[in-house]
Amino acid sequence: MKTDLNFPKEQILFSQVQIARIADAPRMTINRRVHSILTKSKKKADKSKLPTSKKCDLQLTRKTLEPFFAEYKKNIIHKINMFYNFKGGTGKTSVCYQLSTILSFMGFNVLAIDCDPQAHLSSMFGLPENHNHPTVYDAMINERRLQDLIINAYEGLDLIPSALSLTKIEIPLNLKLQRENVLSRILQGIPDKYDFVMVDANPAFSMLNLNILMASDHLNVVCETQPFSLLGLTQMIEELDHVFKQFKKELNYHIIPNKFEAKTAAAQEVLGALRKDYRDETTQSIIRKCEDINLSTKKRLPALCFSGKNSSATEDLLDLTREFLELTTGKKRIEAQAAA
Repeated sequence: MKTDLNFPKEQILFSQVQIARIADAPRMTINRRVHSILTKSKKKADKSKLPTSKKCDLQLTRKTLEPFFAEYKKNIIHKINMFYNFKGGTGKTSVCYQLSTILSFMGFNVLAIDCDPQAHLSSMFGLPENHNHPTVYDAMINERRLQDLIINAYEGLDLIPSALSLTKIEIPLNLKLQRENVLSRILQGIPDKYDFVMVDANPAFSMLNLNILMASDHLNVVCETQPFSLLGLTQMIEELDHVFKQFKKELNYHIIPNKFEAKTAAAQEVLGALRKDYRDETTQSIIRKCEDINLSTKKRLPALCFSGKNSSATEDLLDLTREFLELTTGKKRIEAQAAA
């Protein structure tokens, strides 16, 4: 079944200055890399087929950036990543979306899986609400092939969508043998072409989310820097720790502070508490509250594609993606840069 996404691929264009910022490399290095790629292309194609814009399209951007992140690609430890919080409204879907797209721009091959019945992640990729494409329900309950679920968003990024029908999964899932490992068995068939699998979960403790937890290598807890989010976080971590001990599985997680407002005392206090109580688990990167991230949802376009060089969204999302790569590969940034 083929489903077309209303995703503006033609708007994914980057200047060499933007590419240099993503690579954290000198502009001249990027210029030489782009020139080398285009020179090789001239030998294989007519000049009329080469890019005429000063900006690089997605394919050229990926080819340019790939060498800068090749060392990470060879050392991926945590392939399947879950984005989760008991509390709704923390911004976990936005963070999952932004990270997934940036990783794909960097040359990684990413599979995004929407496991939230609200299907906000699917919507951000341009899938209509009334779609009839199969979801993880069909794989877990109806034993559909994994290949039947996958939709290509653009080069380097595929999507398994969600739908409101996913709310019906709990009863049939509870009747399955080894019900907590159904998704793990399905994801064993994930093709090797994916470097990362990014799973957006719904804000609840359910059998579906337990399946995602058991299948995941790394848990990303997106925490809004507000007092109520902090209160629920402690209870959630304690509950997860108890569950993981029951299943004799190590709880590997990091907390991503989101929607931070430096001008408010409450946000500063929450961030301070996270740094104190979860010092080793809280990321150094924080996502500040920024209109560009809200616009990204409205435009259905990654923030990096339109936010300016002075936008906090650009800075914060790139910092988080680089830290994410360090956490999921065990490779320090300076080592990866030296290899490039």
